[in-house]
Amino acid sequence: MKRSAKSQRVCWRFLPKLTRYSLTLLLSAVLLADAVGATPRNRGLQIAQQPETTQQGQLSILRLRSV
Repeated sequence: MKRSAKSQRVCWRFLPKLTRYSLTLLLSAVLLADAVGATPRNRGLQIAQQPETTQQGQLSILRLRSV
């Protein structure tokens, strides 16, 4: 019986250290995953094209500006 009591004390002595290191490892993994996920991705540049203005459209624009 003395041997099992001694082994239980050893287990309880290392439990706080094991818990602290486990939490540290978990937090490091989460922060690393977040940092890797935040890297910019090259998606390319998309520029919207405006419709071509016709002579009729230009005349209406000039009329609106003159008013």
